[in-house]
Amino acid sequence: MTTIRPIHVTAGLLLLSCLSCSVKEDRDVCPAYLLVRSDGYVGEAGFAKPLTYNIATASDQALERTGGPFAEFTGKTGHVFRVPRKERVDVTVAGGIRDMAFIGGLLRITPGNQCDSIVCGGGSIWIPGDTGELTIPLHRNYCCMKMNIAGSVTLPYPYYFVILGGVDGFTLPDVTPHAGPFRHRCEVPPSKACEVRVPRQLDNSLMIEARSSEDGELVAEMHVGEVVARMGYDWNKPDLDDISVEIDFARTELTVTVNDWTECVTIRIII
Repeated sequence: MTTIRPIHVTAGLLLLSCLSCSVKEDRDVCPAYLLVRSDGYVGEAGFAKPLTYNIATASDQALERTGGPFAEFTGKTGHVFRVPRKERVDVTVAGGIRDMAFIGGLLRITPGNQCDSIVCGGGSIWIPGDTGELTIPLHRNYCCMKMNIAGSVTLPYPYYFVILGGVDGFTLPDVTPHAGPFRHRCEVPPSKACEVRVPRQLDNSLMIEARSSEDGELVAEMHVGEVVARMGYDWNKPDLDDISVEIDFARTELTVTVNDWTECVTIRIII
């Protein structure tokens, strides 16, 4: 959860607050104006994705709103929301939402889908007066697992892969991983390479299954989560690193690479 910054009153917010209630009205029942800014993730060249804001309070339903291009909101401008004063306001900001959705206090991955390529963050604020400001850092909460099949491949490939994990989304507003089943099927293209976006994990359960394209029977298991744990992979790192895996069934070898570190392990073949 982000640290709440001191309230910073701008001329524009002051104008809005003056228009909201007259001096004769009880200002406790008047709305406050919350300016939300985002400190952006800049790890990818040309990164520009719409931002979606999820604003939730105890008395109001969550408000979801999509802003303009990501670059327009990175510490330069922001979105202003009317919110109740003297009440906790939870704010989640996410960039790059495509198939994921805000559902019941979660930013949920659609079952069967991979994680969206999102950057996100969240925080809370309590505004006693007319205006408040909250700056939320955005972080890369997914890793891209790049899979490559070694050796000659006869198409159609006799196997498909299923990526399994233990996180199905993120809890709001602090965007912590939410425990739940993650399952995504990946077919092998002619290029012999495919990528799957995996959400930030809670443990080392991340795994790849190879299954028969003919009948779906389990052929092999590859415990990627355990391998990267031995390599020192940190699922708590603010911006997650990508993982590369090379699968060689002829040698029953799985080679995993993270940054400049590589480890080769034996693939467990299911007979």
